Amino acid sequence: IALAQSPGLTLYERRAGGLWEDEDHDHDVDEGNYDGHVWLDPRNAAVMVNRIAEVLSDLDPANSDIYQSNARRLVDQLAKLDADIEQTLKPVTGVPYIVFHDAFQYFERRYRLAAAGSITANPDQPPGARRLQELRAAIVDRRAACVFREPNFEPPLVQSMVKGTSALTGIFDPEGMHLP
Repeated sequence: IALAQSPGLTLYERRAGGLWEDEDHDHDVDEGNYDGHVWLDPRNAAVMVNRIAEVLSDLDPANSDIYQSNARRLVDQLAKLDADIEQTLKPVTGVPYIVFHDAFQYFERRYRLAAAGSITANPDQPPGARRLQELRAAIVDRRAACVFREPNFEPPLVQSMVKGTSALTGIFDPEGMHLP
């Protein structure tokens, strides 16, 4: 089941150019041109939950009520989470920041956040010197409040990028590596 093709999803094209993509980065042809991190908007996650319940109900009609009930409960939890996140992030709406790689577009659009660029287009490749120069200039010019790295990315590079600026550093853990 291709959940990213579920009817009712909001899909965005990948961001390209500037501080979003290295000029030599090739996308896998199978990935298409949309940003595949669709679940990071809780409304999209709810659409996918309902699609899963629909497919399971079709495959196992005897348990359809259970699938539908579980889906309703999870969609309700997602709606509460969505409201909580919106309230929590309200004070930082529009505040520029830099992410490690461009994986958060759906989340950013949902909550009106202002990512100003990404350190790398490919999390498996470290950024080059020119990219780091461009990012440092963006941190200063756009007054980026924070530069986020991911748990598997070495902190010294991020520390050197923010040195002498007012930007802070933080960690985005999109895979929940540090959750108990």
